[in-house]
Amino acid sequence: MMSGRVTIVFGMVLLLLAAMTPGLSSAEEPDAVRDGSDGLRASGLLVDGSWLEAQLGDSGVVIVDYGREPEDYEVGHVPGASYLPKSATMTNVAGTPQMLPHLETVASALEDVGVDSGKTIVVYDEAGGLFASRLFWVLEYMGHEDVRVLDGGWNRWAEEERVASYEYPLVDRGSLTILVQPERIATYDWMIDQLTNPEFLPVDTRTLEEFTGENVKAARGGRLPEAAHLNWEWTVEDAGLGVFLPTSEIEALLEGAGITRDHKIATYCQAGVRAAHGYFVLRALGFPCVRVYDGSWVEWAAVPEAPIETGPRDSGD
Repeated sequence: MMSGRVTIVFGMVLLLLAAMTPGLSSAEEPDAVRDGSDGLRASGLLVDGSWLEAQLGDSGVVIVDYGREPEDYEVGHVPGASYLPKSATMTNVAGTPQMLPHLETVASALEDVGVDSGKTIVVYDEAGGLFASRLFWVLEYMGHEDVRVLDGGWNRWAEEERVASYEYPLVDRGSLTILVQPERIATYDWMIDQLTNPEFLPVDTRTLEEFTGENVKAARGGRLPEAAHLNWEWTVEDAGLGVFLPTSEIEALLEGAGITRDHKIATYCQAGVRAAHGYFVLRALGFPCVRVYDGSWVEWAAVPEAPIETGPRDSGD
């Protein structure tokens, strides 16, 4: 049964809204938005510690500490940030790990930590932005219009010696309306259907060894046919810290990989986490048609008839 708190709406009119960058509704705009600087940050989807510190105590901003271990959260977190475990957006579905759970289950977990349809949601982790990007994608798929990621996450916050908290905050339960954005997610069947579409481009965010099939982590090794390669680690200064590179450097990486805004893109990795990082980068840069293939390589490789490629490509790898 669907709860009274959660309404799932499927509407074609939402497709137009989802293609637009989320508006900056509840919180003050970051400086980069106002002065038109660095494109990745000018989107408003990526915020820094100074901006977030200025929002502390704002009832219109919900901060979510996602994907860390409870003991790490307890020894330091952004003040007011609620703890959310990895399991909130990942579960095993028919043998495929880390798939998105039923949306009502996800919504309930998010409401528990104060996520509300009318508020700005800021997400961070300490995994280079991987889990923050996963939650960013999930919230966008569920139709939330104002989600931000903290650049550098907890590690950079601590490195900058910003104020920390050591207690679980008391938060009001949120009310989250699910407005499903089907153009944000790719399924196996959708991927198969798109293989003959000249505008379609799978973007592989794994390591080069996984991309070529040298490192096999699933039933088979390799990549999707004609996939572009953009290792997620290439877009950050340091994978541990997770501070994003300047826009010009990321744009050069995309150009070198043949990833352009006229492509219909689906990012993938091993199990949908690194893929979400790639999704976030492309969304923040204004790419209009981007999805996450949630089943990713584990699902694809397990289907014997699913076509694959192996070996190097003439793409600068």
